[in-house]
Amino acid sequence: MLVSEFDSIYESISNTAFPGFEGIKIEKYLAIGFYYFSVESNKDKKPSRFKQKRSLLFNSISEIAHYDFNIIEQGKAMLFYCASHGLRSDYIDTINGVLSTNKNVFSLTGKELSGFRRRIVWGRTSFRCLCYISVWRKLLGKCGLTGDMLEYFILKLVTGYTWLSVLRRNKALLMKCAAIITFFDAEETENLLVQYAVQLKIPTATLQHGHYSYDVQTGGDKTKYNFAFEGFVSDEFWGWGQYFKDEALAAGIPEDRIKLVGCPYNIGYSAEENDSAVSVIGVLLDGGTASIPKNYNMIKIVLAFAQNHNYKVIIKPHPGHDPLYYIDKIEQEELQRVELQRVEILTIPVYEYANKVEFSICGNSSVFLELIMKGKRCFRYCISKENDIYRRMNTPQFSSLEELETIVESEGALDCAEICAYLNAPGDIAQNYHKAISNLCGNV
Repeated sequence: MLVSEFDSIYESISNTAFPGFEGIKIEKYLAIGFYYFSVESNKDKKPSRFKQKRSLLFNSISEIAHYDFNIIEQGKAMLFYCASHGLRSDYIDTINGVLSTNKNVFSLTGKELSGFRRRIVWGRTSFRCLCYISVWRKLLGKCGLTGDMLEYFILKLVTGYTWLSVLRRNKALLMKCAAIITFFDAEETENLLVQYAVQLKIPTATLQHGHYSYDVQTGGDKTKYNFAFEGFVSDEFWGWGQYFKDEALAAGIPEDRIKLVGCPYNIGYSAEENDSAVSVIGVLLDGGTASIPKNYNMIKIVLAFAQNHNYKVIIKPHPGHDPLYYIDKIEQEELQRVELQRVEILTIPVYEYANKVEFSICGNSSVFLELIMKGKRCFRYCISKENDIYRRMNTPQFSSLEELETIVESEGALDCAEICAYLNAPGDIAQNYHKAISNLCGNV
């Protein structure tokens, strides 16, 4: 979506009152949907009109039955993790890391950590939802949405309305929370939870779970918006370090709502206790279908480097990719520049991976930041500044085997200490989270 198109639609939505969403900033709820839609619209296979209508009807007469609000503990902070995030190990590590820092926080993650459970209901909510659909359709049409985009966001309003009804029905239980912390408040389910909590005057905060920059690439066209920040609705954003504070400020987040607490992955990590392996190069693959060709290019360059310098290779796939996909591809291509037995594909936590390699290469992976924060060497494969999410960081890059060899030989001119200080919040991370949770709950 072009910037001009998004600006016009987004402004129109923000100035439109949608019945059923009283007190809700609907543009904040739908913000990340523009990114998701751009991803869906680029897929070759799209749902048929029949499937779209069936999904619309089902979501109108059903509701999320995934979360047991009865487990809410009086006077404690609730850490809410939406099931749509799935079972990614780095995400679960984030949740567990935060939970370990303060006894006054509990988690609500649902009956399963992957996928939503919905139950069929019929009553006032379903009837009103079905009545609202035609009204919402007209309003979105006036805002400039047409075709597949219109159908996509109608479904978002339907699922949002039924979820908001669940929250309103559980108002008394939610009021028991001293505070509500979300994993990612731009995600639609968490976004409505936070907005409703704000209405109830419950203090809210949201975690940083990966790389956030103030602008992103969407659907092949440049947009000045990062939907993680555009969908921000919490009282506080808990960032990893100064670099992300600068990005948040550039995105328009008020400084007094930004708290630097550090990366939860690094709780308890000590660089002095960890030594890196030698003569092993690691490859960190990017996620998303569009990244697959770039991942293969990185693998080919690394295999050539390994052959030239007698290195072993460890490939760490993105959590959203099937590692067997890459194993099969490498074998099919019969890359003869390095023996396949010297290549290992591992799906292990970053803190384990970091000590198995001498240095790493990656693209736009957020693991780049984790490694640098741990004082590990990591060089980035980059063929276009336009698509480089780290372009405002002065870190070594390469686009060919020759450039990689030059960087490695020169040590990359990388001042890890300076970059670590820029990426990491000062102080002990566990204590930072303990204090942030206590302050949010008013237990100072």
